[in-house]
Amino acid sequence: MKVYIITYCTSPESLYGNLLTLGSIRTGFPGAEIIVVHNSVAKECRSQLAEAAEKVGAASRYVENVSHASIILQIMSSHYADEDSIVILDPDIIFWEDCSGWDFGGKLAGRLLPRFFDEYSGCDTVERIHTSFLWVDNPRRLVNSLIAPAKKHFELKLVEPFMFRLDGKMLRYDTLAGLYHFLPSAMSPFTEEHLDCYDHIFCGTHKAAIKDTFSELTKVHEAVKKGNLGSLRGIWREQQRFFVGQGDCNEPR
Repeated sequence: MKVYIITYCTSPESLYGNLLTLGSIRTGFPGAEIIVVHNSVAKECRSQLAEAAEKVGAASRYVENVSHASIILQIMSSHYADEDSIVILDPDIIFWEDCSGWDFGGKLAGRLLPRFFDEYSGCDTVERIHTSFLWVDNPRRLVNSLIAPAKKHFELKLVEPFMFRLDGKMLRYDTLAGLYHFLPSAMSPFTEEHLDCYDHIFCGTHKAAIKDTFSELTKVHEAVKKGNLGSLRGIWREQQRFFVGQGDCNEPR
């Protein structure tokens, strides 16, 4: 199994969020091959990220100014003929349990986020499998299921995020939302048992940009900075209540 971690550390202020997954990756995936894709990493942060990757036996690759969606697409495309699972992770996850034995029957798995109003973008954001922890159980099967419809619907946007206005409301399809809604039969949302095995702090790579609109989600960041990682266990439940509370998308905003 190959596990990819995508970092995005443009300043030392976000280093704490970019090191979280690397600090516990061998709990979640003890024997996997780990590849870290460092995207737009500030020079003063490179040595620490490289050392953290080396410590867990991970290979490091470096790219500059590539969108998160493009990196995900490149990774998935590079495994289009494989039947072995691949996993793609954000850098701001902490693992509590071994996840390497999971099986999703050849589907794309991850945490299902409900539809909610996103104050940062000013859009009603549709449901999707969140990109913080993507499990592609059988890349070959997923790609083969898309070949025919992609030829017919040649302007499909399955991975890239996009926004549009409809009936007076702004709608947002965040990364991979297009795939989730186009091919729901190939999706496998994580269960509570899966979600209890890890936690994700949300916006660990760019808290400064969204601190005023997602304060409820980012208040746990201080615990990470102080090294109080145990307090994060189970925060996904509180996060879920936040998203559900933002979920009344029936009225224009």
